[in-house]
Amino acid sequence: MISKHDIEYWKSRWDKREIHFHLINVNEILLRYEPKIKRSANIFVPLCGKSVDLAYLIKSGHKVVGIEAVLKPIEEFSKETMTLTKCSDGIWRNETAQLQIVNGDLFEAALPNLPFDVVYDRASVTVFHGDFQEKYLRHVFSLCAATCDYLLWSVTCESKRTFPPFCQDLVFLDDIFSSANFQLLDRKEIVCENAPLFNGSSGTIYWSYYRRN
Repeated sequence: MISKHDIEYWKSRWDKREIHFHLINVNEILLRYEPKIKRSANIFVPLCGKSVDLAYLIKSGHKVVGIEAVLKPIEEFSKETMTLTKCSDGIWRNETAQLQIVNGDLFEAALPNLPFDVVYDRASVTVFHGDFQEKYLRHVFSLCAATCDYLLWSVTCESKRTFPPFCQDLVFLDDIFSSANFQLLDRKEIVCENAPLFNGSSGTIYWSYYRRN
């Protein structure tokens, strides 16, 4: 489960508007890869925040399930991007129910629409530290269909970090995905210097596109 301390940390980040990870436009990498996934896919977006990518995926004809531990970004998404209603089962849904957002613990919440055809993981793995990264990934793998695409945003850093985003070794990632029968199809590297994401230091973002057949 996600610790109470971690949830309070992210609540504080949203309250203080320390949300440089939030993009106001649809992610360019998603625009690049979305045409490669199956049509009308059942997509999972872990730790979704108030990402405008959710609305883009809906408008592209997909069904989307997000999960977010902090309530504030869900409410802000509903006000700013797409109107959601909190239903009797506690899940937030848009008018057509193509988008469903669960406010809860990723490891414990009951999710609708299982299993998922696609996982859109924009930096969720970077929230977790050490052994929890593998625990997180294996949990998400357990939610995936036998045939599944996984789009992953990860980072490597110049030095060891003590707060998010935590870094991932690419060999470590490829080995874990391979053990779950995912193959790497493509990878894009984005070098960031003096970036707010890394608190003024440098690091490298990697978008990795995996597929399990």
